[in-house]
Amino acid sequence: MFAGFTVPTQRALIMAAAVLVPPLLGMSLSVWQRWWLAVVLVLLVQPLSPLQAGFWLSFFAVAVLLMAVSTSSSQGVGGRLKRIFIAQLAIFIGLFPVLLVFTGNISLVSPLVNMLAIPYISFIVLPAMVLLMPLIALGITDIPILLTDSMLALFWNGLVWTSQVLSQSGTFGTIEDKIAASVTFEAEYLLLAGVGIVLMLLPKVSPFRPVGGLLCLPLLFGGDVLSREAYKVWVLDVGQGLSVLVRTANHALMFDTAASYPGGSVASSFIIPSANRLGVHSLDWLVVSHGDNDHSGGFTDIVRAFKPNDIFFGSRQWRNKQKDVPGRVRACGDIPDWQVDGVTFRFIQPDKVGAGNENNKSCVLVIENKECRLVLPGDAEAVVEKKIVREHELTTDRYTWLVAGHHGSKTSSSNEWLDGVQPGLVIFSSGYKNRYGHPAKQVLQRLEMRSLPWLDTGLHGAVVLSAEGGGCEATALRQVKWRYWLADSIRQ
Repeated sequence: MFAGFTVPTQRALIMAAAVLVPPLLGMSLSVWQRWWLAVVLVLLVQPLSPLQAGFWLSFFAVAVLLMAVSTSSSQGVGGRLKRIFIAQLAIFIGLFPVLLVFTGNISLVSPLVNMLAIPYISFIVLPAMVLLMPLIALGITDIPILLTDSMLALFWNGLVWTSQVLSQSGTFGTIEDKIAASVTFEAEYLLLAGVGIVLMLLPKVSPFRPVGGLLCLPLLFGGDVLSREAYKVWVLDVGQGLSVLVRTANHALMFDTAASYPGGSVASSFIIPSANRLGVHSLDWLVVSHGDNDHSGGFTDIVRAFKPNDIFFGSRQWRNKQKDVPGRVRACGDIPDWQVDGVTFRFIQPDKVGAGNENNKSCVLVIENKECRLVLPGDAEAVVEKKIVREHELTTDRYTWLVAGHHGSKTSSSNEWLDGVQPGLVIFSSGYKNRYGHPAKQVLQRLEMRSLPWLDTGLHGAVVLSAEGGGCEATALRQVKWRYWLADSIRQ
């Protein structure tokens, strides 16, 4: 009631009732029957809860605890401490794949932190808050607020201190990053890891525990490995903005960083976790096409998280505002073509655009191997597009994919540009029902005249472009993993 009956609170209440009420009613149910009873009750009350990570984490954690401590017979203070340690170690092992699936990260020190944090919250903070409630009912609020704020501040500062100490030591963070970077999320590997963890946790089957450990190895070492000359691109769904992640066999590039807002950046809340889950924990190159917020807003967060070796920019005005930027920082127009892992990168924006606006200062990047070619034009408008077509003789080439300039604005994706690039697929990075009306009707009409297919991140989710195995494939994630509430047109 104090927590406002939020969804996690309801789930916890139902789980506690399923465990405690049956014995009071004289019902003889095993702990596992009560666990299943809690699952059924939660699904009845919260039918959409399986779509949340909290549902799986809660029930997996309780199941792991039941497996780990239900058969323990340790007595005395030493025995109880041993049970606490075993319980935390079991939860760490049992939730290992679940946490990786939902967060893409793990914490190697979580068992030790939990051994202190859980008792502190359970036996000090929460009882104190309950005891202080009568004072609030009497209108005395200063003392309860001061005490609860102090206790929570102590708890939070302890977590921050732990995080800072570990990050400064570097050892744990490096190991965690390597583990997270090597993880694959294929269903068969997750199933094997699940079976392996059950074998590791079951009591009195110690001969099988090494087998369980072996079954977990594919989860850590069966990841998505790109061969030479292959590359993979994620046009991320960042709302009304742009951020594109590119991976080759051994390198990573990010083109633009999406927007930032007073409450934080899209980079910190979405791009960085997404890139980590895709196995990217550092960048070789970061391209900031131009200075508009929807393309450069997350720059500081991306630099702090990924520490790129080289930073390329299109707008000198934007560059002059940046201070203490690590790595080499150079203008896109000064960068010669380069090739890594059999994949070629080259900037093709004009040397001189004239007194144009910020959009026309955009870096325009081409990524290609022998079979597939991608064009990333930032927010470049028709005047820049025409110059590129003339200066680079694009009509002699055909491009596989084109990320539409300026999110599909009518001032970009001109007839000359589309005829020059001749894309096989056009991708719009725009916000769902955005106020600008992107992609514009005029642009869609130009595509329709040329029978060009298109995808929009606002409608279809992130778009994955795969240039490997001699083929060029494009996949919209919402078409692959659709939900029942999506429109039929999106599913198809």
